[in-house]
Formats: sequence, structure tokens, C-alpha cells
Amino acid sequence: MKLSIIGKAKLEDDFIRLQFPRRGGDNWYKTNAGIGIWNTQQKEPVTTGLFEPFLERPQNSFWLFRGYLVVVDQAERTMQPEELKVHVKHFIFRKEDKFSKMKKEVERFERFEKLQPIYREQIPEDIRMYVWRRDNGKCVQCGSNRLLEFDHVIPVSEGGSSTERNLQLLCSVCNKKKSNKI
Repeated sequence: MKLSIIGKAKLEDDFIRLQFPRRGGDNWYKTNAGIGIWNTQQKEPVTTGLFEPFLERPQNSFWLFRGYLVVVDQAERTMQPEELKVHVKHFIFRKEDKFSKMKKEVERFERFEKLQPIYREQIPEDIRMYVWRRDNGKCVQCGSNRLLEFDHVIPVSEGGSSTERNLQLLCSVCNKKKSNKI
């Protein structure tokens, strides 16, 4: 079974209008379906013979749900309308969820682009050498000499500076445990 969104629907003058691509452009078609079907399709998928005359398909091929016109191709003949209804709901909810996630991701990218780059001043070479010698090239907490990092005792985010009094050597494990705590 294959489901596809082939058009959209909108309520206009108490009648449902359908829009789906046709050769020569998109057109809106007025149906005889009224506000009752529109209100129902907001909560439950609706299938109706109103759509078949437009597209010459068998019954239960077209479903209207949440403003989307969905076509069901190659459905098993034994499948009951209730089963099809669940498939249509699942299909639309997944599409809406995917769209919602994509929209949030785009918003995050747009916010990220608006952020001003944060430049962090580099620790001067003479201060790094002083701290290295003072701490004997080892982590001041566990004594490891692997994967060493210069750590600000008072984090830069809290107003700490890059002076020898505010710097220490930590291995990456100890530095991650400390995070930006004082």
C-alpha cells in the first residue's frame, strides 16, 4: 500500500474546495461537501465519493484529513475502512511531525547565524610555559600526564582571566568533571 498527499483542501463559503496539480497548473475545485465534513476531517480521516468524480478512482482511494487530500494506492481489497483510516492518520501525523522538526531545525540555524562570533583571547605563551613548569606537566587533581588541558580556575564565563594565578593543568577527564564550576 502506498499513501501520497496529492492536494490540499480548504473551507470556503461553507463548501470544501480541493486543490491538486493538473496539467496546465494548480486549480481549486469546489465540492458539494460542507462544513460538517470539514469539521470531522480535522479529527478523523474522511473518505467520501465526492472526490472520485474528479480523479476517476475506486471508492476509499481518497481521504481528507487535516486539510490534506491523501490518495491510497494498492490497498488490499480485504482492508477495512477503519484500517485505512489508521494508516492515513499515521501517515499525516508523521508528515506533520517531520515538518515540525524540520521547521525547528531551520529556526535554530537562523538563530545561530544571527549570533555574533565569540572570540576568546588565547593564553599567552609565557604564561602557558610558567603554568606547565609550576604544575610539573601533570594534572593537578589526578597526576596524569596524558591529554592535558589548561583550565581556568575561575571560568572565563564567570569573569576569570588568563593569568598564571587563574590557570592550572588538568587532564581532559578531570576538566570535563569540573566543567565550568569554580
